Amino acid sequence: MNQLYKYARINNNTLSALVERYAWYPQPSSLNDPFDCGLSESLMGNNDQWGVLSLSAISSNIMMWSHYADSHKGVCIEYTDYTDEQLSQQPLKSNINPHDDGHNEIPIIRNATEIKYLSTQELNDQLEQLPQSLDDFNKELKEYNTGPHTKEKYRNGFVIRGMKALFMKHRDWSYEKEHRIVTLEGNRPISAPGIVTTIFLGMNTSEMQCQQIFRIGTEIGAKVLKMERVARKYELTPRKLTETEKKRPKLDFSRSINHSLRKLEIPE
Repeated sequence: MNQLYKYARINNNTLSALVERYAWYPQPSSLNDPFDCGLSESLMGNNDQWGVLSLSAISSNIMMWSHYADSHKGVCIEYTDYTDEQLSQQPLKSNINPHDDGHNEIPIIRNATEIKYLSTQELNDQLEQLPQSLDDFNKELKEYNTGPHTKEKYRNGFVIRGMKALFMKHRDWSYEKEHRIVTLEGNRPISAPGIVTTIFLGMNTSEMQCQQIFRIGTEIGAKVLKMERVARKYELTPRKLTETEKKRPKLDFSRSINHSLRKLEIPE
């Protein structure tokens, strides 16, 4: 994927992340689907040390704008993948695999994993294949920690199986077209997963917030567009900002004052 998208509300956290060029990685327990982290927890125990950044492959999904972008009053941030040259200048390291070769697991969008959407039965089948008791879990953990930690052991071990469980959701969520980046430590900021190239504003974003986001976009070198309805279609499309949405116009006090004075004139 060359681009992935993050829907968000407009608040101080979002503005700070844009200006400071970072993304917030919440813990699994804070995800909006209570079953989301349950599959991996069944395999790995308490998984709330992980950090999960959820991104989407699309920027114009009406339900996503409603659910995650403050009922179309928020933003959708477009992250574009780093070039190899840009990547070489980033102070990014793998947060998961100590045997990472070629930056294959640093937290950037090229390494995001697409969510696999499964039926209820398919999810239940996955759960049945996991350790059925704490003893089974501890036995597998002990085997994994015995001897050197080789690449082969890592790729075939319970850690990878647990990681795979973090990328499974019920098919009811498939409209999100989600891709995830997972790190070992959650509830903290990490460098942005790509270059912010476009900031899409919701169609209900206020004029003042449009101006605020436009200033930030100008500062970080990102385009700022605003979503609007497509005539006679159930679709959204981006458009350029109006001059007023870009910058607050200067007020012409004389015009309004004169208009008020004319109202107060005493007729002859």
